[in-house]
Amino acid sequence: MTEFNRKQGTDVEIALGDLKGYFLRFAKPKEKHRLGAECELFGLFEKTGQPIPYFGKQGIEGVLNGFVEKFRWTKKEEKGHVIALERGGDFITLEPGAQVELSASPVRTLNEVEKQIKTFHQEIKAIGMDLGIVWLSVGTQPLAKAGEMPWVPKARYEIMRRYLAAHGSRSHDMMQRTATNQFNVDFESEGDALEVMKIVFRLAPFAITAFANSPLFEGRVTGYQSYRNHIWHGTDADRSGLIQIFAEGNGSLDDYLDYVLDVPAFFIIRQNEWIPLEGITFRQYLEKGFGFYRATLEDFNLHLTGIFPECRIKDHIEIRGLDAQAPQFIMAAFAFWKGILETLDTRSAALDLVKDLTWPELKELYRDLPHQGLNVHVGACSAGEISRKLFEIALFGLSSTSRGSGQSADRIYLERFFHEYAGISKTPAEDVLANWSRLNSGKWLSAFERCLV
Repeated sequence: MTEFNRKQGTDVEIALGDLKGYFLRFAKPKEKHRLGAECELFGLFEKTGQPIPYFGKQGIEGVLNGFVEKFRWTKKEEKGHVIALERGGDFITLEPGAQVELSASPVRTLNEVEKQIKTFHQEIKAIGMDLGIVWLSVGTQPLAKAGEMPWVPKARYEIMRRYLAAHGSRSHDMMQRTATNQFNVDFESEGDALEVMKIVFRLAPFAITAFANSPLFEGRVTGYQSYRNHIWHGTDADRSGLIQIFAEGNGSLDDYLDYVLDVPAFFIIRQNEWIPLEGITFRQYLEKGFGFYRATLEDFNLHLTGIFPECRIKDHIEIRGLDAQAPQFIMAAFAFWKGILETLDTRSAALDLVKDLTWPELKELYRDLPHQGLNVHVGACSAGEISRKLFEIALFGLSSTSRGSGQSADRIYLERFFHEYAGISKTPAEDVLANWSRLNSGKWLSAFERCLV
């Protein structure tokens, strides 16, 4: 969950009219577009496979202090506890269950994204080796039960924890026991932003399933390719999932603002104290306030971080739905979306593959494909065939941007994944399951060998 950073001049009281056209303020010409990546990892003790705690030298506190001491990160504390790090525009933050997340600074190319992730992995692996900790990149924590997971001591998460307990039976599992790789892109205009949202929402069932990497939970086979997706289906429906009006291509940025305003707000911050808003929507807060508090732009920006659809707009667009991938395939997840979105032709070709899906059919696929896998039939063909064609479109888009660049072709990030998985209607989850039997002989590390940093 995104670390919130205050911006200067955002503490002035606002009214509804001040938010009209808000998102369009962040549109940029294409030559100024940047790419952003967020990657989450689970920490486990190497000898036992148990999740690491937050507190202590062998907990997340010790890990974060290791970044400060060994690699010159600057720490951020809340009530005496380290909760985040910053270095040169990159951030390391914590998810509620002590998942460690890299939120990398925006860059121009996938090659630069790869360097950011490699540096993060090299540093966190070195720290982990000193502490007897290994790092796992999968969509769900595969072994631990709920009571074994820590809660990070952040006021933000305590408020969310209380609120979400009554809003979705799997909300706490989402907070503590899921991990993703998120891809962030800029947008050129309202039409560009809306088209990206339509593409992401309509392709979501196929992309989530193609990159499914979470078939295990609490030490058992779940029957799902992406159990992470199943958990999200049991999480607060007011603020997650697909949004019909944008999936159907009928919305505007004003409609997105309306959607955001009608989601219940978690909290605001005053004098560094987090104040729960007790379930009122942000629209109600704008109109009536909360006690003697009145809405500010800072409150609105904070509210945007508490909304979790598959595609989210802030000052950029976030593509959120995929399971965390094995380290060698994290770049494939980003390359897939970059290739699909690269040109008008690739966008049109991708949408053409799913143009006939009705909203009820799309919702059904969003629920069922990550469960049943790519062999499910969608009309006259299988989901695997549609997925393969989407990857071929993405590969074409990546090729079109690399010609004459003097850099390694972007398609190299996707080709191996295509040949090992999407091109033969196979998912990473199938490899995890194939290795699962090794756990029974006590070799838990071998069971997740490909997913270890």
